[in-house]
Amino acid sequence: MGFSLKCGLFVCHVHGFLSAGIYHFNKRNTHTAYMKEHLLLQNKFLKNTLTLISGTTAGQALLLLLSPVLTRLYSAEDFGAFGVFVSAASILLVIASLKYEMALPMVKRRFTASLLIRLCMILIVSFSVLSLTLIMTFESQLAALLNVPNHSEVLFLLPLSLLFCGGYQLATFYSVRESLFKRLSVSKVTQAMAIGIGQVSLSFVTSIGLIYGYVIGFFMSLCCFISVKHSPIRSKKVTRLKLLAVARRYAKFPKYTMWASLTNTSGTVLPVIMFSSLYSSAQAGLYVLAHRVLIAPVNIIGSAISNVFMSNARQYRIDGELANKTLEIHRQLIALSMPLMALFIFYLTDLFALIFGANWSDAGQLSTYLAIWIYCVFTASPISTVLIVLEKQKLSAYFDAAAFVIRISAVYMLSLLPFVEAILIFSLLNAVIVFVFIGMTFRQLNVAVWQVLKIHMSYAMAFLLPSFGLFSVFGGYSKVLSFMLTLLWVVAAVIFIKRKKA
Repeated sequence: MGFSLKCGLFVCHVHGFLSAGIYHFNKRNTHTAYMKEHLLLQNKFLKNTLTLISGTTAGQALLLLLSPVLTRLYSAEDFGAFGVFVSAASILLVIASLKYEMALPMVKRRFTASLLIRLCMILIVSFSVLSLTLIMTFESQLAALLNVPNHSEVLFLLPLSLLFCGGYQLATFYSVRESLFKRLSVSKVTQAMAIGIGQVSLSFVTSIGLIYGYVIGFFMSLCCFISVKHSPIRSKKVTRLKLLAVARRYAKFPKYTMWASLTNTSGTVLPVIMFSSLYSSAQAGLYVLAHRVLIAPVNIIGSAISNVFMSNARQYRIDGELANKTLEIHRQLIALSMPLMALFIFYLTDLFALIFGANWSDAGQLSTYLAIWIYCVFTASPISTVLIVLEKQKLSAYFDAAAFVIRISAVYMLSLLPFVEAILIFSLLNAVIVFVFIGMTFRQLNVAVWQVLKIHMSYAMAFLLPSFGLFSVFGGYSKVLSFMLTLLWVVAAVIFIKRKKA
């Protein structure tokens, strides 16, 4: 009996030892597998980001390099007409597809995606035809509202622009869903090349060559997606009932996201139309160039990271890492943009006169005032998709509606002031609005606002404050000396921060 008891105890000990070993082995393998999957996701994110950034950077760099040429081929009034056209097209583009395309990256089934794409195509074509009808009916009233030269040509190019831009926007979201980042990158380069060639060559034919080149560019970029394999457009199982069903399934997008996007877009671009109407087309043109140059980094880096982040955000949420990833990307964008702003913000007036011609120095002064606003937009660009991932479209809609009312009311009230002073106050107001949005978004992720503000303040103290001090002391004697000292400080501060983190 004692021997049996000992044998039983021995077997129990062995079983317990083996069970513990198997448990720790499985736990270690599970942890290893998780780490491999985590690293793979990080590498995939980096690869997709670099792929998209390469195409976007090449395209935007080409347009930026052409800007000094365009400013010598076109007048400020021509840039104003171009800005008004793009602003009007951007506002109408939000309504064209009712923002159903934004659901594409979150749809699991390919057939559902094909239904969404077919629905968006029908909406875009229908809205383009409707806009053409309205323009033909109210041409004189719209011309008086826009206050641009050659208004007939400008107005009748709008429906064509909606068709091409709407199709390209739809193709972009489908590419994000299918991770076709290489094709999307190629399309952006194609778009920039077509816009640049069209705008330069048509400057000898018409004063609205900027607009014609813009429309041609989007048409050429849309052509890059015609040969996509397994195109959802070719699906034969699409019926009217299925289209209605998918429209009801994703009704949150036209119900909340569209209005949020409409108010957000209108609040950003409608001021261009209002500046042209309340002041002049030429002054609107100065604003357009200043905004175009400063917004380029947002289009090059911010939009690319935003698209890739959106394609991975659902997985981040499942893994419980959405808050940490969002905060880390926000910090990285601050670390990138703050040194650049500190280096150039006090010298933009002279740089604009040197690069774009003496007639555009006023645009440089406006860009100095716009810099803080664009900085906030740049750091917020990837996190703007977080509320969609969290399905907080209603909250986003309310915020954007309030921001829209504030912006448009501000433009009307500021029109009593001189144009330059109005732009300064308008820019500061927009910076506050964007930062409130950043804080609100991080609150939804359970990240304290002070934690985000602390990152901004630490980089401002390290870069912007010393830059202001150097400009105040040496700028009056020699701006070249002041700029060189600022450059040395920025480089030294970047190296120190990197070594400190390492």
